[in-house]
Amino acid sequence: MSTLVLASRAPTSPTSGYDLRVRHLCEHTPGPLHLAVVRLAADDGPDRPVSGDAVAGFASTTWVDDLLVGATGLRRHLRRSDADWLRTSRPAGYAAARGRLEALVAEHDVDLVVVFGGDLAELVPGGERLRTVLDVCDSAALTRRRGQEVAPPTGARERLRAGLALARTRALEASLPARFDEVVAISAQDTAELVALAPSGAQVATVPNGVDDRFLTGMLPPGDDRVVGFWGNLVFGPNQEALRYFLLDVHDPLLRPHGVGVRVIGPNAPDWLVAHAAADPLVDLVGFVPELSEALAGVPVAINAMRSGSGLKNKVLEAFGMGLVVVTTTRGIEAVGGARDGEHVLVADSPEDLAAAVLAVLDDPSERDRLRTAAHALLAADYRWEAVGARWRALVEGGEARSS
Repeated sequence: MSTLVLASRAPTSPTSGYDLRVRHLCEHTPGPLHLAVVRLAADDGPDRPVSGDAVAGFASTTWVDDLLVGATGLRRHLRRSDADWLRTSRPAGYAAARGRLEALVAEHDVDLVVVFGGDLAELVPGGERLRTVLDVCDSAALTRRRGQEVAPPTGARERLRAGLALARTRALEASLPARFDEVVAISAQDTAELVALAPSGAQVATVPNGVDDRFLTGMLPPGDDRVVGFWGNLVFGPNQEALRYFLLDVHDPLLRPHGVGVRVIGPNAPDWLVAHAAADPLVDLVGFVPELSEALAGVPVAINAMRSGSGLKNKVLEAFGMGLVVVTTTRGIEAVGGARDGEHVLVADSPEDLAAAVLAVLDDPSERDRLRTAAHALLAADYRWEAVGARWRALVEGGEARSS
């Protein structure tokens, strides 16, 4: 079997959830694998491969930059669905990109096309003998809807734009199950959203993320510092919203008086967070680190105060692996099947309840040990990439590993 993989960026970043998922699922995809990087935006940077570079793990790499060239078409404003976004916004680039992908199918005698991201769905090459699989990962419609619930748009124009964007995204996701042999999402909540949008009878499979083996080799020594940790890519909107909520509504009024510090780890910190950390000695903004466990030495608690977004939060699985107790909102843990409040994590949603949960676990070493031991065992049983990858492979090969 020869496989063509479509991704919107080269999957090389150690911090991007998209990159990590693409890499790990591709490791469990029948090969040889031929990668087509269909760039929708010019994201080259000091830590990114430039157009033309080969990407490790693939038999070949083709950079498809056609969609970055030329003027944007005005017809995009009249579209009713994002299923037609590329074709209406950049018709010449769309035609050129489709042609290049169809040529790759012929050149490499491709049997299977795997697409990562609904924003590339309309580019999937056609052909009766091709099997096509789309990994939506997080439902964009669910993410948009939740974001608007947490921070409703203000003003008539903003509400109109937000409503139109949501309607177009919903129309795109409603069309996906009919266009692919398999559609996959990362969590039961994202799967349910896609199924609800699509016509009756549509099926969507759920394939969660896993964790690297390095998170399964043993927990960190128990942390005793009076500090909580948060990590992730800080350019990600739901991460920023979660941190703002935790720092301003939980930490400042309820935890600072108890001397509790916050260690924030991750790249791309926004200006407001940099300013907040500079003004508060109890907030330590670490930035990107090559080894997460070293930056979390001594930290006993991981905070996951997510209120928007969707999908499965890698930071939760990583915390389970390292042995940090997770204090989370309901939304932050909903996608981690098997995780139960009071057994593996502590779940709270109001500022007062979040603060109380943090203080309770910081003040009780035996409770910390009970929770972190149970969470690590759950991770080892259900979230190894080998187990997740076996399910993914059965799906892409047409097996019976479906759960919708």
